[in-house]
Amino acid sequence: MSGPETMSKERGAVAIALSGVCAGYNGSAIISGIDLEVQRGEYVAVVGPSGSGKTTLLRVMAGLLTPTTGTIQRATTNGSGSRYRIAYIPQHLGLVRNCTALQNVLIGALPRLTPLRSLLGAFPKSERIAAQQALTLVGLDGRGSDRVETMSGGERRRVAIARALLQKPDLLLADEFLAEVDKVTARDILSLLRELRSSQFMTTIVVDHDLDAARAVADRIVVIVDGVKVTEVKPSEVSAASLAQLFRPAANRN
Repeated sequence: MSGPETMSKERGAVAIALSGVCAGYNGSAIISGIDLEVQRGEYVAVVGPSGSGKTTLLRVMAGLLTPTTGTIQRATTNGSGSRYRIAYIPQHLGLVRNCTALQNVLIGALPRLTPLRSLLGAFPKSERIAAQQALTLVGLDGRGSDRVETMSGGERRRVAIARALLQKPDLLLADEFLAEVDKVTARDILSLLRELRSSQFMTTIVVDHDLDAARAVADRIVVIVDGVKVTEVKPSEVSAASLAQLFRPAANRN
């Protein structure tokens, strides 16, 4: 992963770019004509009402859903000659609740293991050390042996972030994974993501439901309504109230 020392060199380069992207399920369009360009090292919040297509957009970015039309360009390397890596945190986290925090974080290292080691869960010492370091980075030092099912909602989300970090991502995608925690916890987690974005030089795109939090931590806010990108603005250019106005159907906007 590119370190912070390369940030000044790479900022301004494109991490991911979408042009005229349409996508959906079973022949039904969910997002239409999306144009979006995200720079390396940028923190972008995607907001919009429920059912507006935010998750579909993120799945397209992650490569989990193929668009029906349009093009997507992703960076091919992270500046060191290795493959550009994407980590995806789903809305419900995808943690194994009856396993420990450390075991969950180590899942992020599976792609680097041989098939036999992956099947046996035989992680090298270096990966276990990296997993412990990831837990420390997210504020869970010493909690590796705790079972996920005994942890709080905020702690589980930190485990999910640590698992993503072990994938050594250049691009981190997080899908509204803070909807079930209180606002204070949500903002703490979002602040953590912003700090990690800077220290690890990760491009970060987060689907967010909290407009105030999005304005507090994002470099840019993208608003999706009815499957269409309505606008994209800098947080300083818009209030939470004016963003909420955009959430209304087009016919009901002032």
